[in-house]
Amino acid sequence: MPATLSARTTPVRYLAQYRTGVVLALSVAGKNDASAVLGSVQEYADNNGGGLPSVVTVDTTTNTAYMCSSSPCAAANGTPAKVGFFNATATSVQFATTVPTLSSTSDTLYVMKSFSCSGNTPQPGSQRSVIVYYAVEPNATPQCVGS
Repeated sequence: MPATLSARTTPVRYLAQYRTGVVLALSVAGKNDASAVLGSVQEYADNNGGGLPSVVTVDTTTNTAYMCSSSPCAAANGTPAKVGFFNATATSVQFATTVPTLSSTSDTLYVMKSFSCSGNTPQPGSQRSVIVYYAVEPNATPQCVGS
């Protein structure tokens, strides 16, 4: 930011640039978490004869989401995914069987089995398909990422 502001360099312009940078950073963090979770689901399937996990537990102390087939998931029985954005609560990453409505306060990454993505919209898919569905901030376009 320049040392002095004139009528041509308004604080609003710099606020907009800052805001865009924050949204971009959140978007990258959300995508990284989505990739890590999808990778964990794939690793679980590889190690379990193609079966998909059905339970996820987020350890908020280690910022790790564990995928497994029975609760509680932990390091001993779960496949880990490091999460940096979706790690605020134990339910920051969860499974969904129907398309969730992402609210303006949604800080949740949804893992959805038997769904695929049509753009950023979840739709029914094959039995082995898995997607993640999330939004990184209020009023942002929800993101749908398939494996």
